[in-house]
Amino acid sequence: MKFTTFLYIRQFICYWLLWLVVILLGLCWYEIPNSTMPTLDELMAQVVRRGDVEGPLFPWHRGHSQRRRLVRLPQWFVSLWQRWRQLRRMSGWNMAQWVDFLTRYQICKFVGAMLLLYPLLEELDVAEIVNQHCSTEGEVEHGTVVVVLALNRLIAPRPLYKIADWLGSSILPLVLDIPASKFNDDRLGRTLDAIAPHMREIWLEIVSRALERYDIELKVIFYDLTALVMMGDYEKSQVVDFGFAHNTPMDKRKVKLAGNATQDGGLLFDWTALCGKEADTATVEDNLKRLSQVLHRQKRAAEKILFVGDRAMLNNRLAMIYDAYQKQGWYYLTGLEPRTTEHQALLAAVTWDELKTHPVLGEYGHRYWGVKRPITFKYKDEKTGQEQQVTHTALIVYSEATHRSWRHTRFKQLRALCTLLQEEVTNKLNQPYWRNPAVIRKRVQSRLDKSPVGTVLKVKVWGEYGTVQMRWRVDRDALHNLCRLAGRFLLVTNDPTLSAVTMLQTYKDKDRIEKQFRIAKQVLRIRPIYLHNDDRIKAMMLVNMIALLAYSLVERRCQRGKLELTGQQVLYEFALLHVTATHCWDGSILYRCMPLTAHQQKVVQGMGFAGETLLDSTRWSANDTAGRRLILPPRELGGLWAKASTI
Repeated sequence: MKFTTFLYIRQFICYWLLWLVVILLGLCWYEIPNSTMPTLDELMAQVVRRGDVEGPLFPWHRGHSQRRRLVRLPQWFVSLWQRWRQLRRMSGWNMAQWVDFLTRYQICKFVGAMLLLYPLLEELDVAEIVNQHCSTEGEVEHGTVVVVLALNRLIAPRPLYKIADWLGSSILPLVLDIPASKFNDDRLGRTLDAIAPHMREIWLEIVSRALERYDIELKVIFYDLTALVMMGDYEKSQVVDFGFAHNTPMDKRKVKLAGNATQDGGLLFDWTALCGKEADTATVEDNLKRLSQVLHRQKRAAEKILFVGDRAMLNNRLAMIYDAYQKQGWYYLTGLEPRTTEHQALLAAVTWDELKTHPVLGEYGHRYWGVKRPITFKYKDEKTGQEQQVTHTALIVYSEATHRSWRHTRFKQLRALCTLLQEEVTNKLNQPYWRNPAVIRKRVQSRLDKSPVGTVLKVKVWGEYGTVQMRWRVDRDALHNLCRLAGRFLLVTNDPTLSAVTMLQTYKDKDRIEKQFRIAKQVLRIRPIYLHNDDRIKAMMLVNMIALLAYSLVERRCQRGKLELTGQQVLYEFALLHVTATHCWDGSILYRCMPLTAHQQKVVQGMGFAGETLLDSTRWSANDTAGRRLILPPRELGGLWAKASTI
């Protein structure tokens, strides 16, 4: 028994010694190219191949069943052989293959226009100002949350519960050294609650820095209101309510946003949120008081200010208020809706021959003519019973383009009215419910009353029951009176030094504030607002106004750098900019930023951001306790990247 066991062991050792010789011969193969490296099966085929010889294969193990089979190599040996083959191939690898071999995975972090917007918000000290008024013992300061919300409104507006997901895909958590999970919707809501009582103070400090930093003039100020339609149930809200606003449905609740913008750059430097049912004329007096706070803070209250508003900003009572502010050097320029008989007579008193001798500005097809006239406002105070009267200057303006558009609209309405009457004569006259002359007259008169040109048509109905006849004609005298005032409007001011050209040009510039409202609605998507708490609604509007302020300053930097770009074009220009984070097997991280194009570098330099961009933030140099992550930005990119450091 012992002898048999000894023979078996000796035979087993001989087999493995023979295999060792074969393997050594394979390893010492003379100058095998990488492309012709033999596989394990090929090496085995050179030792023994099926079909070469008759009889049992070698080596073989004889069992009780007399079956013949190959001896299997151990798994560790096969793995070792595969590693050796891989090392032989690695001798010819390029740099990309080595990087892929050492890389565990890669993640792209979004940068976009934050490259420029983040340092702009730091320039305004938004986070510091918010933290001064709203201190917290939490892990994340309220000022940091406001900056993140403002950047989100500028780049990719999201509801509060989606901010953390957006932040996690951006570079901001690395810059702020705060995990994206900390910016959940509960924390964002607590920040809105914290800043709501201090909104006015926070805004005044931020806008004061912007006005001083960018040397913005406040000589001409435009005032206007816009409505934000709200979707949802706001029955307990004191801000959201039904009310009238142009181009908005009457059956929807809304919030009104009142704002003041500068003629210099169209900067919306003062604003407030009003109830949706607030009338435009009722907001002027409070707005002048708020405006005085801003001007006193800037030490410009003694300067001459021209306040510009639309036709809803003037009536008899407001004329007295404007006249009171005239004592401190404040003047106004607004349009006027001629609702009273005196104002309508003033508008019609100027003949066409007199207008033709007073051209103001414009080219053929878009010309303006204007004549100055004194205008009187009378107002009786209900409390005191005193009657006041002031006389200001009115400019009766005739617009060629407005007259042409008005004529086209009115004649189109007149044709539609005539077509409607013709259809009723053809299809309904003397039919059931259209046989009584008195009933027909009432129904025709209702059609005329509903039409803007109903006074121009003269309709005659006569005949007996069942044989009624109807016809109509155009009253030329009524049409002449209707067309006489077409294209005319009134501009009123209490500044006697303003010329007709200055009055018209300044009034036409009031679309600057309307542009700011369009940006807030379309680019920043200030609506829809998903919040239902009044304080949070107002606080969220503050965040939107901070974002709008940064947007306007971006455009101002482009103008100073002689770059013909709008703020939206700047956002699109840097939309694809990102940083690639390469995670290696040893735990280190390599951050590489997407190289800037030639045009992007020109924009950055033209806006004056060289050396002040997001990736130059000093927070990138914070050291981590492990020190295992390494930032290695690309070289020679014009000073746009952070210095190499460990975090």
